Amino acid sequence: MCTTKQVRDEHYDDLLRFYHEEMSKTLLGCGCDPEKIIPWDTFSEQIQRYSRLGVLATIGCLAVLTADASEVKGDIHSDDVKVGLFTDTAKIRNPETLRRLTERLNGVIQDAVRLGHI
Repeated sequence: MCTTKQVRDEHYDDLLRFYHEEMSKTLLGCGCDPEKIIPWDTFSEQIQRYSRLGVLATIGCLAVLTADASEVKGDIHSDDVKVGLFTDTAKIRNPETLRRLTERLNGVIQDAVRLGHI
């Protein structure tokens, strides 16, 4: 969600390895044995198993991540922040925002299909 298609194409496996390594370091720092809690094979299986949920979450979140500041309504620090696209796609008027959103969504869906997540 937070990367471009190009970055995922070039570094997807590296990013997953890095994430798992950092999670393992954190677990070690908490006095846990990461190999007992979530070894690489289990982590990889869970990525595959739960990726569909990630794709759905990404679709919803990309609206917020790609919105232009002028499309954000309310105080960013309050509970009533609204982004036009998040609640109603037709509210986005900025062509550049629509282009970015379309490009990112297409990339996410293409990668989800390529990786067997959907």
